[in-house]
Amino acid sequence: MNGPDDILIKDNTILSGGNTGHGIWIYGGSEACTNITILHNEITATGINSYGLLVENRGSDVHSERNTISGLVRDLAIVDAVVFSVNDTLTDIRLDTGNCTALNTDFDLTGSTFQNFYNLTVLWFMHVYVNDTNGDPLPGINVLVSD
Repeated sequence: MNGPDDILIKDNTILSGGNTGHGIWIYGGSEACTNITILHNEITATGINSYGLLVENRGSDVHSERNTISGLVRDLAIVDAVVFSVNDTLTDIRLDTGNCTALNTDFDLTGSTFQNFYNLTVLWFMHVYVNDTNGDPLPGINVLVSD
């Protein structure tokens, strides 16, 4: 893709092979890609130099949610781009001069690579119900969760 806007990739099984057969490759070129949503896909790239999801060169404003992403080199690679990942399943990330916000997205930090200027924000949200011994809710209670 080169410079498109308002694209939805949803409910697909994507399998790519070959030397550099990326599962999904979003390349902004001279124009930024905006409002791209990748939702509920199974993405597998088996090529020797492949990425499951590669977003690069001004390929900004990409929203990835509830995807299972697998690539031989890296599952998710972000180069000079902005990606928001929610509830994705992946093993590792390559982040090079870009921004990634991972919300409830699990990945192996030690297997990931981070180069140049990047910003990685990892957020985990949970719902908590606090009640007394009778099962009645306790309003105004503060709950602290630490890792």
